[in-house]
This record gives sequence, C-alpha cells and structure tokens, in this order.
Amino acid sequence: MNIVNVMLWMKRNAYQESTIAKVAKLLRHLQGNCNTVEPEEVKLYVSKKTCSDAHKENLIEAYACYMKSINQEWEQPFYQRYSKKRRAPKEPLIDFLINHARLEMSLKLSMSKDLGERP
Repeated sequence: MNIVNVMLWMKRNAYQESTIAKVAKLLRHLQGNCNTVEPEEVKLYVSKKTCSDAHKENLIEAYACYMKSINQEWEQPFYQRYSKKRRAPKEPLIDFLINHARLEMSLKLSMSKDLGERP
C-alpha cells in the first residue's frame, strides 16, 4: 500500500487536510498490523481489535478511502457508534464554577443548580 498515493487521491477529491492526515495515520496503523492487500485480513484485524466501535468505524472508513483510490470494490463491514450517557457534574464543581464565573453567568448557573433546569 502506498499511503502517499491515497493522500494525493484524497487531495484531488477535495478532502480536508485534517481528514487526509487522520486517514494517513489510520492507514499506517493498519499497514503495520495486518496485510492491507487482503480486505478480509483487514476486516478480521479490525473485528478482533479491542477498542470502541467508533474507532473501528474510523479504521474501516480509512481503508475504504484506500480501496476507492485504487478502484477496488469490497464488502465494507458496518460498525455503529453509540452515544455515551452524560453524567451530571458533582456539586463542589458546580459551586466552584458559580464562584469563579462573571456575575451574569454566575446568576444563570446558580439558577440552573437550584431549579434543575436551563435558565
């Protein structure tokens, strides 16, 4: 796999620089850990990797960019992201924020704390 060619293909197809850099990093990771010439081996590596589904999705999307750049078809696996539950901040942290915020923001934060709603 030639990552430079993939990066040039992405640049020609108007991908953002940050996206190109992230894809190159992910492709280097895949290249170092599995045979990227074989899509089935990449699928197997990603499926066995112990990480979040979001990271697996990023790896698969990066490999999909590689496959598009060489005009190859492949059956792309599907990984679905899930949103994590938000935790409410602890009361000492809320008090710290209220005490160190400007007057207007301090008032809004104290209202939110006391009423449990958005101001």
